[in-house]
Amino acid sequence: MVNKKREKKAVKGAASLKRSKPKPKPKPTPKLRPTPQACSESAAAAPESAEGAEVEAIFAALPPRQQAFITEYFAQSFNAAAAARSAGYSVRTAESQGPRLLKDPRIAGVVAHRSRNLLAKRKLTAERVLGEIEKLAMYDPRKLFTSDGNLIPFSELGEEEGAAIAGLDVKELYESQTPVGQLKKIKLADKGANLERLMRYFGLFRDRLEVNHKITRVVVREELKEPRQLPPQQPDFGEIRGISGT
Repeated sequence: MVNKKREKKAVKGAASLKRSKPKPKPKPTPKLRPTPQACSESAAAAPESAEGAEVEAIFAALPPRQQAFITEYFAQSFNAAAAARSAGYSVRTAESQGPRLLKDPRIAGVVAHRSRNLLAKRKLTAERVLGEIEKLAMYDPRKLFTSDGNLIPFSELGEEEGAAIAGLDVKELYESQTPVGQLKKIKLADKGANLERLMRYFGLFRDRLEVNHKITRVVVREELKEPRQLPPQQPDFGEIRGISGT
């Protein structure tokens, strides 16, 4: 009986310990440290925004006509003279006024900053431009036609072949005022000209003369307009004495 009572007390004690045992606290989630790449990107973005604010402050401080010139410079496809005329400068002096305005450090800084933003917005990079030139230089004209010699529909052309088409002329064909078909003429990009561009980019094409630096001695003889007057020759007294002794 005593052993049973002890067992019951032990069971009750274990149950009370289970009830009173505190629940484990959840582990705090570790804070993620920014990667070096994220740090560099945020550091690069901060100066860019600061630079943009500074450039816009410079633009706001410019006279209204110079502000209009900058705006029109982008609207007129980077034509300084046309931008100067559109901004209200004299038509007579616009040809010289436009380039002079671009030499102003404040205007040049605003134009350079906005040009960079425009290229970034349009995603125009040197790599993309080089890729487009590569398409125009490396396309295969045979891929424009089927095995029967018919032109492949434009929707089925590859990327290079589609980029190579520089022009299209479609003419309806009639027979007794009844349309019987179409005549399609396509103009392709000049492969030779674009290959030359790539060669110039990679330094494979040189259109300059190779200069030989070997020094050659050249003797120049000067011709006198008038004959040089020679000094009178002194007489040989020995000969004179000999003559007089005969």
